[in-house]
Amino acid sequence: MEANTPLGSGVYVVCRSSNPGAEDLQHLESAGKPVYRHVVELAERVNQHGNVALVVGATAPAQIAEVRRMTGLPFLIPGVGAQGGDLVASVKAAFNGDPASCLISSSRSVLYADQPGREAFKLKEQINSVVGVLR
Repeated sequence: MEANTPLGSGVYVVCRSSNPGAEDLQHLESAGKPVYRHVVELAERVNQHGNVALVVGATAPAQIAEVRRMTGLPFLIPGVGAQGGDLVASVKAAFNGDPASCLISSSRSVLYADQPGREAFKLKEQINSVVGVLR
């Protein structure tokens, strides 16, 4: 990964994905810890311009909490909806008081809903209700 990312741009680094096979690679042990923890350390090292974020899947809220304890980097959290990720547990694990601390992604459940706008609004309300309790 290039450490000299131009200002005004950013990058999301895949840390712990939401797909069912994530554990096959991202949980492999290397130097006494799983690969996804090495990814966190790498992302921290290259975050010289404050424009690096991590992808951590909603299907693994325990790893979201673990990664949050390691870093203050923003998270993109896919896997809510069609993949069955736990929205409440993921937001609770990722939110650190900063409104930009986590971005929830729910593509298929919104795109393929009978009323996508209503589904997106419902998701927003669910997220806001969890954040409201945490503040």
